Amino acid sequence: MLFKILFIILGLAGIGLPFDTAWHYSYAFLITFILVYGIKRNSISTKYMVTGYCLLLAAYFVPKIEIIEQSRLLVEKSPIILPQEFIKNINSYPFSQTADGYVQGLGKSRKVRDVVLHNRPWCIRGGYLNKVEYNFYGPPPALSRECLPFVVCYKISEALVKRGLSGQGLFYFDNKFTANDTVENIAFGTNDIGTYFYAFGIDTKQPPSKDSPHLVLKLNKSFQDLLWLFCEVLLKIVGLL
Repeated sequence: MLFKILFIILGLAGIGLPFDTAWHYSYAFLITFILVYGIKRNSISTKYMVTGYCLLLAAYFVPKIEIIEQSRLLVEKSPIILPQEFIKNINSYPFSQTADGYVQGLGKSRKVRDVVLHNRPWCIRGGYLNKVEYNFYGPPPALSRECLPFVVCYKISEALVKRGLSGQGLFYFDNKFTANDTVENIAFGTNDIGTYFYAFGIDTKQPPSKDSPHLVLKLNKSFQDLLWLFCEVLLKIVGLL
């Protein structure tokens, strides 16, 4: 039992934070699979344990993308908050707390390593989507969870300036709204560092239009980013095994 607990601790340490990509979930599944179906041994060689720990530790030194993200539903009790109203009175509509932000000690912000948004609210991974009024088992809501309007905010950093975003939807940046009904590249300059970029998921039950395009947003990754990610995954999987 002690070795199983140690295995889980090292495995979770190998995943690290933030826990927000598909390969993180695959890695967690691998930990569970090995724990349940792994080969039983009466003893474990010390050199293998030390080697595995060193590989997991080395993975922490692999360069990683870190982007500050905030999000909230555009719903205040029953009325829907229009994007223009949200921006105009942004201090009246605080962002929501997330489990990631709590664990990372960032309050209502959190660090993410990727940007992958679409026109459904569960892409923002907010636990507040599980409130009774938004789910099938509660009172009949005016809005169901699959069509709740939402906003996601990203703090422009060097990582975003270097890579940029690509997508379509309703965005607010540089003191103006932009509605892209086709996927376009979104570039940032060094003067934008410290400012904020807002993406809105709205009218999710309605067909997209030029004035209300459906949201699609992703981070533009370079080959080097993918190579570092591969190195990190390889180190963690080999270290775990």
